[in-house]
Amino acid sequence: MPDSKPSTPVPPLNPLQSAMLEAESNVPLREVRFDGWLGILAILAYALASIGFVALEGWSMWRELEGDLIRRGLHTLSLIRIVLYLIAAAWFLRWTYFCSTNAKRIAPHNPDLNPPTAVGSYFIPILNLFGPYQQMLEIVEVTQKRLARFDILPLVRPWWIAWWGMNVVWVLGSEIRTPAVMAGELLLTVAASSWSIRLIFKLSRAQSEIEPPFEVVHVAPKPKPKREQVRRPSKPGYAAAKPSTPLPQRRPAVSPKAPEPSDPP
Repeated sequence: MPDSKPSTPVPPLNPLQSAMLEAESNVPLREVRFDGWLGILAILAYALASIGFVALEGWSMWRELEGDLIRRGLHTLSLIRIVLYLIAAAWFLRWTYFCSTNAKRIAPHNPDLNPPTAVGSYFIPILNLFGPYQQMLEIVEVTQKRLARFDILPLVRPWWIAWWGMNVVWVLGSEIRTPAVMAGELLLTVAASSWSIRLIFKLSRAQSEIEPPFEVVHVAPKPKPKREQVRRPSKPGYAAAKPSTPLPQRRPAVSPKAPEPSDPP
């Protein structure tokens, strides 16, 4: 049976550190409903602009209209849609970061929760295929464990599929504008916007109702390394060259004593 290594004793915290950690555990979570509502408004504006763009484009194709006014209108709506998409994405990422920060405070020992990764994974190739979905799944699961009456988990997968489908159809259908492509883009835009709005609304409301105290990771202070004492000579010269340990000294040879003469009988 292998010998188990003895656990290193954790030094206790001083009263000031314990009081700071206890005060931190009683601080409420960050309020995310305001950022959530701004994200919802931006998503609604983007969805309306997309619907208007697709409707105008479909009507012009059906009527076979090719005037300058139609082209200018389509170009203007396309620019407005791109700007609103960027604004909605920025506010959604901001809301996601704050929700991930709150979830990290609820479950500080969860190694899968990482607020920078929850935002940065959207911009890393290959990782953006599954990273944001996993982070959002962790945020929702941690929130539901603390407040079980909110059923948010079924919203994550449809939101992710609809969001990716909308982006793929938008990119691939930018050059091929057929009625089928336009109808698919319109349906996926409405689906992605509706699922995103429901996810933002429910998760924001759930985290706003979670109250302290929260678990805090108690990290003991690291002991300061002891400085090695260096012996410095008081003055240069022999003292500087003097070794730290005494050298073996040579003892003088002792000649054997001659035996004393014995008395005659």
